[in-house]
Amino acid sequence: MDDDAALRRAAVDTEHLQKRLRKVGRILSTVTVPADHVIDAEVVEDDEARG
Repeated sequence: MDDDAALRRAAVDTEHLQKRLRKVGRILSTVTVPADHVIDAEVVEDDEARG
């Protein structure tokens, strides 16, 4: 497979994956979780990221 063909295939594969991710996102956006099953969480910041 030459480089041009590989690039075209990569673009097609990327588009296909994006469509699948959007579909999964739409499905997950309709999911509800009972309040009893919500897990408490906290945000942990990395000191190095603050600069």
